[in-house]
Amino acid sequence: MKDKNLGSISGYLRLSLNEDKTQVLGNIIPPQGGQPVTFTQVIERLQRMGVEAGIKEENIREVVKKAEEEETGSYSVVFAEGQMPTVGRDARAIYSIPEEVLRELVPFDDDGWPNYFALNPAKMVRAGQEIVSILPAEEGKPGYMVVPPYQVVRGKKGREIIFSKGENVECDEDHLRWWVTSEGYLTLDQDKLAVKPLRVINGDVANDIQAPGSLVINGDIKGATVTARGVVAVNGLVEDSRIRSHGECIINHARNSWLIVDEEIRVLGSLFDCDVIVGRRLVTKRDASVVGGRITAERQVIAGNLLVSSNGAPKVMLNRTTLVQLKLAEIREEIEEHEAKLRYIDQAYRVLVHNTATTMESEKRRQALALIQHQRRAMENTINMLHGETRSTRLNGNHENGGEVIVYGQAAKGLRVQIGAIGWVSTDNYTGCTFSADKHSGCICVLPLVQPSVAAA
Repeated sequence: MKDKNLGSISGYLRLSLNEDKTQVLGNIIPPQGGQPVTFTQVIERLQRMGVEAGIKEENIREVVKKAEEEETGSYSVVFAEGQMPTVGRDARAIYSIPEEVLRELVPFDDDGWPNYFALNPAKMVRAGQEIVSILPAEEGKPGYMVVPPYQVVRGKKGREIIFSKGENVECDEDHLRWWVTSEGYLTLDQDKLAVKPLRVINGDVANDIQAPGSLVINGDIKGATVTARGVVAVNGLVEDSRIRSHGECIINHARNSWLIVDEEIRVLGSLFDCDVIVGRRLVTKRDASVVGGRITAERQVIAGNLLVSSNGAPKVMLNRTTLVQLKLAEIREEIEEHEAKLRYIDQAYRVLVHNTATTMESEKRRQALALIQHQRRAMENTINMLHGETRSTRLNGNHENGGEVIVYGQAAKGLRVQIGAIGWVSTDNYTGCTFSADKHSGCICVLPLVQPSVAAA
């Protein structure tokens, strides 16, 4: 305020409360030639606010003195304080597998390829296994206000731990117990717990296998059919066998085998006289070889070497038709199987409804009918989904054929390349080249290789 006689400005006192009214915060602005704020003035203002205890006299004296001695600035401090509420203990997660292991990603090799053969076995879980339990956060001790109405202030709760559910993971109603519902590979990505359906077989396979998810085989496959909805990775030799993967496929060595893959095939060592049908592309390591056989890909083939076997040179075809027709046949077969199951369900329902002579209790009968109706709806949904998949697969097959064949090393004489309707047979050996189709001339063009990155190709 201004001094009436001298026109100077006296010191200024501002008091405020924190959010929960447990502290009075004071701010003193030094005078400009006028009267300073005094200790007594501060105490009187606090008393008018209703502050009866917790006054910080030492703080007040210190700030008053500084404001009196300095001509500029602004000095703030806590002038009074009630009982401050404390912050409680944070929630704690107790893992059955160390958290740092859970957060490990799938390892990669030197070329940037996923290395499924180096998965950490500690991340493999079984159905029903509990993976984490949470001790919830606790509330801190309460405090009280420093001004009327002097109410109790609730203590502050510690930080909670919040997970989100990914595939094949469940939790209780309180989100304190978490467990897995399927065998597989457990991951923790940020706050999301998930299990990728995956089975690891350490040994050779000689019998047929059907896997609902991915399959890693640290051994050979001989004379068997292996089918998986996800990735198939084989660290040994695939011989006289058939692999059907609806995801990707990683092969070390294969001989005289069928490989049918929806996404991508990666070859670490060699393919010898194999029939390959792949959705996106086949790609090998730079020093790997495809010897003889037939490769059909939708978009691209990248090989270290394309060599001749005793059965002849390899044939490489880029088209969408082959895999589309095969997938449509698979879907038709699956639809027929589900329709047969649906007819069986309908028959069971009719028998249960019309057989009035049954001795089944009314409540059990009602439950049985409800279960059958639930199964019927689930079966109908599956059939509708398969019909939708049929339509999308046909649309994919209508896309124009194209792509390229890239060879890092040797492309042997006799190699047959067909891209869409354009075909060509090599009459010479080539090294480091790209084969593509020129639609205007109707020919296969052979160009020197501008080497791409294997991982990024």
